[in-house]
Amino acid sequence: SVERLSLTQEKILAILPIPSAILSILGSSVILYMALKSRLTRKWTPYTRLLVAMSVCDIIFSLTIGIATFLRPAETSLRVWAFGNHATCSAIGFLNQFSFSAVFYNGMLSFYFLLTARFRLKNEFIAKWIEPFMHFSSIGYPLTTAIVGSALDFWGEITHGISGWVGKYPH
Repeated sequence: SVERLSLTQEKILAILPIPSAILSILGSSVILYMALKSRLTRKWTPYTRLLVAMSVCDIIFSLTIGIATFLRPAETSLRVWAFGNHATCSAIGFLNQFSFSAVFYNGMLSFYFLLTARFRLKNEFIAKWIEPFMHFSSIGYPLTTAIVGSALDFWGEITHGISGWVGKYPH
């Protein structure tokens, strides 16, 4: 059996993700601004496109984490300040799953560095033959699993977390 958190602990758990989410959004926004500004003077490389996509996905993830605690179902959640419903909890689960795209893009950036530094592949070759698959896998898998999870009504409140995800496991 798990003990309930104190009211102070509940409030801290609700507020704690907000500062880091704000900092993450600001950092990703700066990356987006710098990339968009650089586009005025030069053409984007696969690196820049992957970085921009990762930043957009990171902003989505950071927004999700920042508001997730409050969008739990008010009628069933034990969390303080929860004012959501089943639909908002499902939306948070969807966004949480889709946000894995940021992790995939991080991996794709590492793969890009491997291809350019170790195998000496040119940006033109990567852009034409490899980059489409990088974007497809980074967006495709998380988006597909998020849609399937929504269609099967997987998303729900995670009792011991700060967000919503596969809350109805193993059902």
